[in-house]
Amino acid sequence: MAITATVALSSATAPAEQSVAATVTVSNSGGATVYVLNVVPTAPINGTTQNATSVALGMPPLGPGVTTAVAASGTLAITFPVRAHAPTTNTTNPAVPASLVYSIGATIYTSDGAITVATPTTLTVTNPAGL
Repeated sequence: MAITATVALSSATAPAEQSVAATVTVSNSGGATVYVLNVVPTAPINGTTQNATSVALGMPPLGPGVTTAVAASGTLAITFPVRAHAPTTNTTNPAVPASLVYSIGATIYTSDGAITVATPTTLTVTNPAGL
């Protein structure tokens, strides 16, 4: 099975505390249907590790009654919310940046045992006055 995935956002920029929709599109170029077992969203600040993030990531809706099958040569789109908090450097530096760029991605687990890291996209979060 050849599983690939990409992430797209409803908006490439957002002020702090505003939600945007992230859609993970899972593609199956194999000859048999696979099932998405789990999607784990990620959102590190661009160029950093996951622990330097101040983003609330909603869990993708997977469970009873939800389509999780990716047919042979097919795709499945799964949407979840992303809400970035006010930009911060996560250090003791009191200066607050005007904006930060987050890399919004996801790791996909499928029934064939594949673990696929989706091609991420960026979200620029701006710091509104007063935050």
